[in-house]
Amino acid sequence: QKAALRKEDLAAPPEVDYVAPDPATKLTWPRHLAGTVDDSKFIIVWPNNINAKKTMKLGRKVSQTWACDDPIVHEMSEVCQYLKLTHVIEPYKALPRDIASVAGRVKVQLFDADGNPVNPQVHS
Repeated sequence: QKAALRKEDLAAPPEVDYVAPDPATKLTWPRHLAGTVDDSKFIIVWPNNINAKKTMKLGRKVSQTWACDDPIVHEMSEVCQYLKLTHVIEPYKALPRDIASVAGRVKVQLFDADGNPVNPQVHS
């Protein structure tokens, strides 16, 4: 009986617990706006845009004095939360120019529908 049980255990396919993440996943802050925010007008910020280790050719958009070393989407979200800016995190998006870079992007609402800054301390 023990030998038969062992053969059955070996013959059974292993259970797979891994499920690939949905690339369309969006995390909205503040959370009560989830699913109601139209983020098509938001400004997109990729980690490469503010990475001091990247060159302008590789996608850095700010000067190295304003850039930071190896930013990640979670840290970028924390900064947006500190500045009280509505934003959407898309953690599984990849920058088309640099697929090997850190995954994710943040869409930030800097201006309201009238064109006024959402946070007067942040102009652009």
